[in-house]
Amino acid sequence: MGKINFGGRRFLPSQREKAKRKRVEKSLLRSPSRHRRSGETLQIYVNIQLPPRALNRHGLPKKQFPSNRIRTSKYTVFNFLPKNLFEQFRRVANMYFLFMAILQFLPYVGVSSPIFSIMPLITVISITAIKDGVEDYKRHRTDLNYNSSKTQLLQNWINTNHPLQQPTIWQRIQYSVSDVVTAPLYKYKLFGFIDDDTQNNRNEDVVFQESYSDTTEFREALWQDIRVGDIVYLKNNETCPADLVILSSGEPDGECFIETKELDGETNLKTRLSIDETLHLKTPTDFANTRFYIDSEMPSSNLYAYQATMHIYSNDESDKSQGGSRKRASAVPINISNTLLRGHVIRNTSYVIGVAVFTGSDTKILLNSGLTPSKRSKIEKAMNRQVIMNFIILLVLCLLCAIANGIMEGKGQSSINDSASDSPFTLAFLTFWSSLIIFQNIIPISLYVSVEFVKTWQWNLSDDLGQIEYIFSDKTGTLTRNIMEFCKCSINGRAPETDAARGARERQGIRQETGKTSNFTRKKVFQSYLKEMKNLYEPKYACVDFEKLSFIDSKIFKDLMVLKESNVLVPDEMVQAEKIRDFFSLLAVCHTVVIEKPDEIVPGQLPFAYRAESPDESALVSAARDLGFSFLGRAKNLMTLDVLGDEMEFELLQILEFNSTRKRMSVIVRRPAPWNDLVLLIKGADNIILERLADGQDDLVNSTAQHIDQFSVDGLRTLCLAYRPLSEEFYQQWVKNLQEASTSLDNRDAEIEKVYEEIETELLLIGATAIEDKLQENGPECILALRQAGIKIWVLTGDRMQTAINIGFACNLLTNDMELWTIKGDDKESAKMEFYDVVSSIRGEKEHHLRRTSYFDSLPPPRRSLNINRSNKVHALVIEGSALKYILEDTECRTQLLEIAPLCRSVICCRVSPLQKAQIVHMVKKGRKAVCLAIGDGANDVSMIQAADVGVAISGEEGLQAAMAADYNFSQFKYLENLLLVHGFWSYLRIAEMVLNFFYKNVVFVLVILWYQFFCGFSANTFFDFTYVQLYNLVFTLMPVVVLGTCDQAVSYQNAQRFPSLYMLGIQQSRYGMRRFWLYIGEAVYQSLACFFTFYFLFGNNLNTNGADSDLYDFSTSVSVAIISIATLTVGINSYTWNWIMFASVVGSILAVHLYAFIYSLLGSAESNGTGTYIYGSLSFWAAYFLSIFLAIFPRYIVLFIKQVWYYEDIDIVREMEKYGEGIQLSSPEDCESVARLTLHPYSNSTLSSRKSSFGDDDYLELSPIQAESSIK
Repeated sequence: MGKINFGGRRFLPSQREKAKRKRVEKSLLRSPSRHRRSGETLQIYVNIQLPPRALNRHGLPKKQFPSNRIRTSKYTVFNFLPKNLFEQFRRVANMYFLFMAILQFLPYVGVSSPIFSIMPLITVISITAIKDGVEDYKRHRTDLNYNSSKTQLLQNWINTNHPLQQPTIWQRIQYSVSDVVTAPLYKYKLFGFIDDDTQNNRNEDVVFQESYSDTTEFREALWQDIRVGDIVYLKNNETCPADLVILSSGEPDGECFIETKELDGETNLKTRLSIDETLHLKTPTDFANTRFYIDSEMPSSNLYAYQATMHIYSNDESDKSQGGSRKRASAVPINISNTLLRGHVIRNTSYVIGVAVFTGSDTKILLNSGLTPSKRSKIEKAMNRQVIMNFIILLVLCLLCAIANGIMEGKGQSSINDSASDSPFTLAFLTFWSSLIIFQNIIPISLYVSVEFVKTWQWNLSDDLGQIEYIFSDKTGTLTRNIMEFCKCSINGRAPETDAARGARERQGIRQETGKTSNFTRKKVFQSYLKEMKNLYEPKYACVDFEKLSFIDSKIFKDLMVLKESNVLVPDEMVQAEKIRDFFSLLAVCHTVVIEKPDEIVPGQLPFAYRAESPDESALVSAARDLGFSFLGRAKNLMTLDVLGDEMEFELLQILEFNSTRKRMSVIVRRPAPWNDLVLLIKGADNIILERLADGQDDLVNSTAQHIDQFSVDGLRTLCLAYRPLSEEFYQQWVKNLQEASTSLDNRDAEIEKVYEEIETELLLIGATAIEDKLQENGPECILALRQAGIKIWVLTGDRMQTAINIGFACNLLTNDMELWTIKGDDKESAKMEFYDVVSSIRGEKEHHLRRTSYFDSLPPPRRSLNINRSNKVHALVIEGSALKYILEDTECRTQLLEIAPLCRSVICCRVSPLQKAQIVHMVKKGRKAVCLAIGDGANDVSMIQAADVGVAISGEEGLQAAMAADYNFSQFKYLENLLLVHGFWSYLRIAEMVLNFFYKNVVFVLVILWYQFFCGFSANTFFDFTYVQLYNLVFTLMPVVVLGTCDQAVSYQNAQRFPSLYMLGIQQSRYGMRRFWLYIGEAVYQSLACFFTFYFLFGNNLNTNGADSDLYDFSTSVSVAIISIATLTVGINSYTWNWIMFASVVGSILAVHLYAFIYSLLGSAESNGTGTYIYGSLSFWAAYFLSIFLAIFPRYIVLFIKQVWYYEDIDIVREMEKYGEGIQLSSPEDCESVARLTLHPYSNSTLSSRKSSFGDDDYLELSPIQAESSIK
């Protein structure tokens, strides 16, 4: 036999890992069905008859386009009842209650009043149905408003994409039956049946549609009537009703300006272009006579990409191919810049005409709506497990009664039932089902409704907000304001250090070198700057308000003055001046900024404003304007600039747009004199540009790289600028390659990217820019509070490592007392080796042969902060994006990263992609079983926000895409402190106590019935009057738990903020779990025993051994009143705050059951008739009533007393301070120490033994009692 090869087994784990990663990526990103599938296209014909290949066997179009009538509502008048009932009974709990209701209608196991027993279920279902109906009615009204909006369509012509007459219902039935019958014949080609795709030639001759040019016109129509292929006419300020390809516009060059706020929230105007070949189409007659079809990609949710090709036919009969009469079409590429999407608003453009390519549910805005994944809170998940546990308890109780009853019947002991003719097995079987009915309340029917009510009352605050252990944050626009200011630059290896460096200091009024107030005021700096500017040129567009200028450097103008001098003695000065001119002219040309002119020009203000898609771009163009290189406008392919007072026109040939993958933008322009050349101008991330430079620039690259490093140390965002001279021959060949790639529908993006790579090489470096992104207001204080609360913060950013580190220090994410570890790696092996080295260092494995030094230890002494003691080993980790890629791909690396994650207070991941952000969140959430929150402000944060348990969006400069995908939305990062440490903390404690008390009060009620079974032969006889059973959850005990869940407040708002360490209760999930669940169940067991047997001994002399009792209703009514009082008082004791609402709900519930017991017993039809008069007139009842309450509740009170006096927690200390004031006398040095730790330390807790086992002694501040007491005062 040959040797067995186990290579396949070794190969399986890697294959499983790849499959798992694909599943993760699919779960993090949007549904693949919403993206274009490679190779699939659809055709839209205009004035061309559908070719045979586009028709089915019945002569109808194969492609059925969706209507433009949108419907976001779920129900109609006809399907509301069945569909809503179906959705409600998809809940397992509702199915259980329905089953129990049906069971009660059966003769033997049923109850005397089954209609009354089903009322709770009907009530819950009805309330939910009414809520769903009201919400859906609002959706119907919104849909009607959208569908009834008006626009203008080309009328009196034939849209060939749709049949002239829709088939009748009878015809549709005939066609469907015919298709089913003939399908096998076509499939196997029997009896001459050949599939359409086989017999039709794809290259059929094109048949033009007959023209109706005399009667065609644009007329008003409703949005819902628009169909694919319709010609739509839009005026200024009108909203686009469908996804259109722009054919022409009111601007001479075919441009139109749009506002995309409804799709992405951005208010900046953007430019769209009509197709050059259709730009001449203006009138209805023109459109009636043009012929073309669009080969389009399938509908996609990507708002920033679209690929199609327009095939335009000439009307000239002489324009035929040489081989025959086949008409020839010219292919024109279409991309996203040639489209209008539904929701876009036309601005500053008289009209736009386009052809509809996607309507209704195929439009991008609808493909992006409603995709936020369903999220369930951690308590809700645990609650489901506990419902299952209660169901298991229910089955155990039913089996116990069934088996015991069967045994007793087998021994000949009679029960309360007349069952002489039935076998013990039959009786046991029937007893099991009867027991299900009497014990059914162990699963609370109103629990889910109550939880939903509480969340709605609290503005849908999730209890997860009080259990957040990890926060994943974007940097730009989240920790920073995303308001950019041009601060520094490096030009030709020189970084200006005169007024520019002083300008930043003078804005603070401080001379950095000495720390003294400078005599060289910023006004003097500006006067010198303005004087040099006017010596060079007269500023017409530059900003001359020194309060608004962030970059003031008069030396720039001194260097540029050389350009206007005829005799230059120093050649280096001319070179530097030319480089400065190239630098700022590149900033003024390489962009997609749109100029917006105000309706009225206010004196003293600029005559126009720049509107850019990113704040970075606006800051760069504004900086170039303020230094004499003003962008004045764009007319198709001409860009007008004011260069030092002289207007120049640059011919714009190509724009190679920026995206998150390329991380760069290029333009190809013909520059006028003094350049007179064809050149590619490029700006982008430093690592992207530097790797594409031509050889021979080592000195320039080194000096520029040093400047970039220094800019990063200052926390600035950097970009590199470069250019490449082009020859005419090379450019023309490149344009041909681009044309071929642009008209390809298969892998078009990849083909275009290859062509871009061909020209974006051999670059010549000009310099680098540095932009300051200011921190958000109170952001550092918020981060400090969150860290003190025990929350670990991970920042996921696209910035370079040094920039991210310095921003981390500025916002309190990193501190000098941390051991800061960095991981880089350009290849897999080095990245993994460096990662393993850091892991061993963090773990403290000193024997490791490659023990790393931390980031601080690798710095020179002044930066190292040697006076900081880092013996407590607080770790922080910074990972570069290329290394992170290899870590995420390796299973072992991911496992070790998860192991050290709790040891790192802060983690920063640099140069990460949107997908990597989502993968990190998903990895930590699943690997650490932790509750994670993701916060961001841009479209690149959407997948991260959706992957987290809680998603938060910052509404800022980057639109509303993040807000549409998030669970919560606010304007500044600082509000996260209130959301988590106050409202999240409150919500967690409220929901946890409410759910546990719900289970407790139902179990305590059901167990009383169980104890009665011991005295009725386990016959499953009802103990309580059935009205008490049904009203127990709906009336008698509902309000206290609802008030507990909505109004309870453990500590005040101020103290919740003042003592962030209280939040650790939620992180450790100490207030909700299986341990506390069983403690509450145990308490229910004890209280039910105490209550039942207190009254048993009172009524015991009248009980028979078989359970028959002449005073049974007196006994059961007394127990029911007492047990409801006990359950209500226990809920009140479990609340943190006895406000007037809680007091009223507890007292009101107790009074309600007493009144009901008395009034109900007066009814002649009641089985307990006369009971109320008897028991309320008996002193023995009142004695047993108060005794049972005392016996049931007193142990609970004793336990709480002992806990708060000897085993207190942080929350107990704070509550005592609130009660008696902060001037309380602390009884011992230990108390002083505990309060000091609570006040000052992030991981403080008065229960020292439990905390030290988790964090170690070094995690605590060693303060003397005197220091502690003084800190409190």
